[in-house]
Amino acid sequence: MKKELKMKHIFIPVLVVVILLGIVAAVLSKSNDVVTPTDAAVVESHTHADGEVHYGEH
Repeated sequence: MKKELKMKHIFIPVLVVVILLGIVAAVLSKSNDVVTPTDAAVVESHTHADGEVHYGEH
């Protein structure tokens, strides 16, 4: 005879998966703290004759 599925038999694995996904999302969001050009203010740059690039004023 089949065992009857009870609510806790479904709820506990779903809760574990949700917690694990939350942890993965937190780790991925922390690794994405690198500032990208779209995140930062626009900084003008210029390149010298020797190929060296400078950002902003110097």
